[in-house]
Amino acid sequence: MTAVTVDKDGDCFFHALALQLKAPLPVSSIREMLVKHMIKHKDTYQPLTSCSDTSYVQECSLLKHKGIWNTDIADLIP
Repeated sequence: MTAVTVDKDGDCFFHALALQLKAPLPVSSIREMLVKHMIKHKDTYQPLTSCSDTSYVQECSLLKHKGIWNTDIADLIP
C-alpha cells in the first residue's frame, strides 16, 4: 500500500476514487455517474436519510458541483 496525496479541493474523495479505479475520468464525470446512480436507486438510499422525496433529489443534485461533499447524501457513500 502506498500513500498518495490528492488535491484538497473538496473533490478529494473523487480524486482518490479515480486513482483506485485507475479511471482516466474527470472528477465531474465521476460525480455525475454517482448522482445518477443515487437518484436511480432512490428507493434504496432515500430511506437512510432524513430527506423527503423532493429534497433527496435536490441534495443528490448538489453533489454534481465541484467542491460539494458535506451533505446527508454524501454521508451514505462508503
